[in-house]
Amino acid sequence: MKILVANISAASKDGETGRFLSEVMGPVQLRNFQLTAAADDEFVSRFPTTGFSNADFAGNRYVTAINLESVYHQAVQAEKEGFDGAVITCVFDPALAETRRTVAIPVVGLGEAALTMASLIGDRVGLVSPTQLLTDALLATVASYGMADRVVGVRAMNIAWDQQELAYLDSAEVIEDFSGVARELVNEGANVLAPLCGLLSPLLRMAPGAEDRYPGGVVEVEGVPVVDVMGSATALLRALYALKRAGAGWRNPRAFEDRLRPPDSTGQPPQEAPGFWDLTIG
Repeated sequence: MKILVANISAASKDGETGRFLSEVMGPVQLRNFQLTAAADDEFVSRFPTTGFSNADFAGNRYVTAINLESVYHQAVQAEKEGFDGAVITCVFDPALAETRRTVAIPVVGLGEAALTMASLIGDRVGLVSPTQLLTDALLATVASYGMADRVVGVRAMNIAWDQQELAYLDSAEVIEDFSGVARELVNEGANVLAPLCGLLSPLLRMAPGAEDRYPGGVVEVEGVPVVDVMGSATALLRALYALKRAGAGWRNPRAFEDRLRPPDSTGQPPQEAPGFWDLTIG
C-alpha cells in the first residue's frame, strides 16, 4: 500500500519547525505507523505550508476545525496521485466524514482507530489527554463514537504540551509522567489505556532517546494494555483495504451525515488547497 499520513500541523519545509518535523518528529511517527504495516507498504507524511502549527492547538479546544480544509485537500490530492489509503493524524479526526464521502480510498482517523482498538481490548477505558485544555473535547469525541459509557476516567498529562514536542529528543520524562497518570486511571478500574494524542502516542510506543530504559516502548502500565494509536490506525486501514481488494462492501459515501461540519456561516466555499511538502519512508 501507498499510504498518506495527512498532518494538520503547518510549517515551511525549510523553517525551524519544518526541519524539526522532517528530521526529528516525523521519522519517529512514521516508524510507529510502520510497526503494523506490511513489508512493502510506503508511507508519505504530508504537511501543509500554510495554516496553524502544533503550538497553536494547545490554547484552542475546538481543534477539530483547525486546518480542516487542508486535511481534506491532502486526501483528495492523494487519491489523484494513486495512493491506496490515508490516515489523519489527529485524534479529533478533522475532516474525516467529509473526506470519506469524497474519496474512494480507505481513510481512518487516529481517534476512531484508537477507540475502536480500545473497545476490542477492554470495556473500561482510561483516557489520557495531552493537556487539560482538551479533556472536554476528547470526551465529546468519545461520545460521538458512542463510547462514553465505557470511559472510567480522563486524566491530563502534567508536562506542558510544548514540552512534549521536545521529548522527541528524550522521552523519558514524558513516559514517567504518563505512567503516573495512567496508574491513577488503573486504580479507578481502567482495563485499557488510550493516550489520545498524535503527538504523545509515538513517544510512548517508540521511546525516542530512552530506548535503553524502555525497550519496546510503553505497551502496558500495571499490567493494563496501552493502545498503540498509530499502529491501530495502520491496522484498521489495511483491513479496509483488504475488504476493498476482495470486493466486499466497505464504503458508503452517504454515511456519516451527522458528523459533517456545518456549512460555513459566510456561505463561502472551502479555501483553495494549500501547498504541501512530503516526508517519505517505505
